[in-house]
Amino acid sequence: MVLALAGVTLLGAPATATAQPTLTLSRDCSGFPPLHGLTVRLSGFPPSTPFRGTLTRPTGSVLGPVDFFTDPAGNFAIGPFTSASPGTWTATIVWSGGTLVQSLLVDCAPPATAEQCKNGGWRAFGVFRNQGDCVAFLTTRGKNEAGRNVPEPPRSSNPNREDSVIGRGTTNCLGETFEVDARSGAAGESPTGRVTCGTFFSGPVTCLNVTGNVALLNITTTDFGPLALRITDNGASGDRVEAIPGPGCAAPQPSYLDLGFGGGDIVVVDNGLRRGHPQAVR
Repeated sequence: MVLALAGVTLLGAPATATAQPTLTLSRDCSGFPPLHGLTVRLSGFPPSTPFRGTLTRPTGSVLGPVDFFTDPAGNFAIGPFTSASPGTWTATIVWSGGTLVQSLLVDCAPPATAEQCKNGGWRAFGVFRNQGDCVAFLTTRGKNEAGRNVPEPPRSSNPNREDSVIGRGTTNCLGETFEVDARSGAAGESPTGRVTCGTFFSGPVTCLNVTGNVALLNITTTDFGPLALRITDNGASGDRVEAIPGPGCAAPQPSYLDLGFGGGDIVVVDNGLRRGHPQAVR
């Protein structure tokens, strides 16, 4: 089994002392069970390099091709992509300087004995919070989910007066589903919930700021770090979901990337009311 792969240099490029464009695949077991995950990273590219990416799943289905840019430092990361079964993923990156291809067998099988959790062994699985979390997963036969045996923070004591953003639909997130369930007190206190955009990004809500039918959120993602979202509840005329890396909860970012939300509905509730709509949310 291949557990990790070293970077692959650009085909045909001569070896030099300078950084070379590199494609690296790594497993991500944060969703296991039941999901086996993969993260794709690029490094060593010229600043803001356009490229086209294609990813083949273990089932043989293909995501892409999709066009992206590296960041100003020449880096890029995306994932985790997930599969319900273990298998080999293959990523192909095409840019003006050549082509990179890399494959990785991903199998997030859990530990079989408590000994595998001890002496730091729990870290190798990439999903447990500590040794006790790993052992608890084994002793409960998976009922105590890995990394999730921590009580959820309390929500507003009066749910009828809380702010919330709840809904789902399709997006341009590699053709996947967008889901949001974010809540806080009427003044934004004690934010809870999660936002998931297919296999593009996912993370817990760390800040929620609702004004009328517009919600500003921050979530923490594995590969992008803090991510700012702006969600607008337009009712029957169609909701809008936008995102951009960085903060953006106290005040909106100057610009966002439109995620192309459609085929669903998102309800934004401001202090117990869906603003611009006649009904109160109870």
